Amino acid sequence: MRAMSGNGSIPKPQRRLFGTRFKRPRNLRRFAPRITFEGVQSQLADRGDVANWGQVVLLNDAVVALHRDGTVSRLFHTITALYGDQDLAEWDEVVREYDQRNSRETIRRACVHLPDGTSRTAQKVSALIDEHTRAIHLTFFPLRPGIVLELEEQFDRFTPYELAPGAWSQMFLQGPAPRMRTRLTIAVAEPFSAAIQIHHCDWQPDESRQEGYHVFRWDLQDLPGIELDAWSPPPRDFVPWVDFTTLSSWEPVARYFVNELTPKQPPPAELCRHTTTLTDGSQSNRDKVADVYRYASGDLRYGRHPREVDLETPRHPSQMLEDLRGDCKDKAALMTSMLGHLGIRSNIALIQSRANGQTPSLPAPWFDHALLRVQLDDSVLWLDPAGGPCTFGDLPYNDQGTNALLLDADNAAGQCSIPEANPGEHKYERLCRGELAADGTYCFCGRVTASGEPAVELRLQYLQRTSEQRHSLLAQQASADVPGGVVTRTEFLRLDDLRQDVAFEIEMTIADGARVVKDLLLFRVPWSQMPAPGPLAGCRRRVPLSAPNAGTRFERHEIEIPSGYQAYGLPSVSSECDWGRYDCRARIEESTLICERETVFTGGIVPSEKYLDFKRFWDTCQRGDTADVVLIGEA
Repeated sequence: MRAMSGNGSIPKPQRRLFGTRFKRPRNLRRFAPRITFEGVQSQLADRGDVANWGQVVLLNDAVVALHRDGTVSRLFHTITALYGDQDLAEWDEVVREYDQRNSRETIRRACVHLPDGTSRTAQKVSALIDEHTRAIHLTFFPLRPGIVLELEEQFDRFTPYELAPGAWSQMFLQGPAPRMRTRLTIAVAEPFSAAIQIHHCDWQPDESRQEGYHVFRWDLQDLPGIELDAWSPPPRDFVPWVDFTTLSSWEPVARYFVNELTPKQPPPAELCRHTTTLTDGSQSNRDKVADVYRYASGDLRYGRHPREVDLETPRHPSQMLEDLRGDCKDKAALMTSMLGHLGIRSNIALIQSRANGQTPSLPAPWFDHALLRVQLDDSVLWLDPAGGPCTFGDLPYNDQGTNALLLDADNAAGQCSIPEANPGEHKYERLCRGELAADGTYCFCGRVTASGEPAVELRLQYLQRTSEQRHSLLAQQASADVPGGVVTRTEFLRLDDLRQDVAFEIEMTIADGARVVKDLLLFRVPWSQMPAPGPLAGCRRRVPLSAPNAGTRFERHEIEIPSGYQAYGLPSVSSECDWGRYDCRARIEESTLICERETVFTGGIVPSEKYLDFKRFWDTCQRGDTADVVLIGEA
């Protein structure tokens, strides 16, 4: 980490550059001389290697420069050997758009190198989309296995960013395909200074001073590809990457988003009337917040009209009241206005959700979601009106354990952490009472209660369905979990009310719940299926594994056993690892067989070198789930 700033203020840009005044591309090659195709083609991997990965990157060259007048230039040069169908399809057409009033896109080289040694330049079409926006369309041809595609482009911005004069980037040093050569250059002109943080590696840059610029350069060779799959953690949490910023604090970021997102005017009259009507029957502030949350979360659908997707400011409340929709920042801003009318203090909070990694970032506008922090008497409520049908007071797992930037006009740089997920907050509990007959038939009635993420999953499946559809789907899914089971009754006890956890009851008969072997009953408890954490058949894994989300599953079966039978073998299986614990036990109390299973997952990442530890834990869980309860009858 290098922090080369002083008191937290942003330096004032210096005199405008000649290239800025006349909107000319800057010369970035003085910081990183151009690497030609001829200079890297000898590194081309054999055809089999390219086919295995779909592509091999011969060159990944990036230059980011912040100039003394606060303007920014970026240059990217990539040379890639392509083979896979999907990899080729991604290059069918490349489109670059820019605002001619303050920026310029320059295509320096775009071509296809053929196996016979010839090259074909890509077709380039430039056209105005609207009064200010120009688009450049590049069409590469021919695209077939074995070609090498080269693209060198530069983007120059001729005015400082609205957020603040400065530059910021997050760049991966490795990717999903092998990279023969990766070069990253960052040049920061005086009076600005940089903060650089390197994650998941110790690849330090070479530093130099050049013509008033502080230059950082990485030049890496022969980096292997990273085989990502659906069970890999977010790349930011384990792939080597560089975080770079010239902002010395979060204050300018927060100030910018306060101006962009927080309501400036008093709520319109129609919104005040609607808020009053909505909360008319509630006495406490907590109940009023719950009323507003239920409206924003349930009555307002998520999304925007296509023409508004790129607008950074929230939609006007009157528009949202009319068409009942908005994205995360729209819903958060609307709730802030409604709660403000009720005299309840709340703030919009910006986060980068867990899906994009939990590795902390340097100051920069790296956010993908907005939620709400409500100050309620002496307690704090975190609410996500765009996070799905969560029970009031719960947060989606994707929001928990993240850093939040709190938008407060009185304290624009407020930063805080949202607490990590507690396994008890995301709980699935099933309590069953039943009877096992001597012929192996098992009949039981179960009551399920779900909170946190399990409650969201159930509401997403059932909330918008009719009573008949709910019964049909619930019966279908229960039967799928227990082959041979016949559902005789289903009933949701709590589903629509977001103030309460979800609860339902189900009655089921399993004709072959136990196998009859002479005077033995071999009974396998019909536990609910646990979430699969990914492919665990292999004996090793090259990349880390995402452990199951933090949560708890508890089940209990109280079973009346047939007259004349007693326990002969009762399973007792326990296991624990860094990412969870498992306990499955059975016991007899008088004529009742009591079987309990509790699984607690704590979340996190399983490093590749610890993969076998987790696999052994999971195998033990599976053996416990499938263990037979042995009952023996009288001779």
